[in-house]
Amino acid sequence: MTLVQAKHDIDHTTYFRDTFFQGAPWDESATKSGKSREVAEIKFEVVVDDDDMGKHTFEIRHTPAYDSGQGNRTTELVWDKSIGAHLRSHDLTGRIVSLEKYSDERYRLVIAQEPSGEFVK
Repeated sequence: MTLVQAKHDIDHTTYFRDTFFQGAPWDESATKSGKSREVAEIKFEVVVDDDDMGKHTFEIRHTPAYDSGQGNRTTELVWDKSIGAHLRSHDLTGRIVSLEKYSDERYRLVIAQEPSGEFVK
């Protein structure tokens, strides 16, 4: 899943790497084509349509070269196998994905009909 502005006043090319996931343990990596990227493993509490799906670890990939000066996505979230399977087997068309970060550094991912709450930078 690509992480983008979604009509919010942020610079999506840096916000997720430098602000939202700031302090996460980032490792150097590379794309299949050799582009430099950073990767972090982030544990999320996951809620889908009010169902608690438990905790899941997703890979967050930050690849600045994807931007190409065109405002393209630079950060993506890679679903783990069980959530990926759930998404493929359930029609969630039209749902909104909200990412939340708590003051104690916990993360939550909510998939629902409406955003999970007010956006705070």
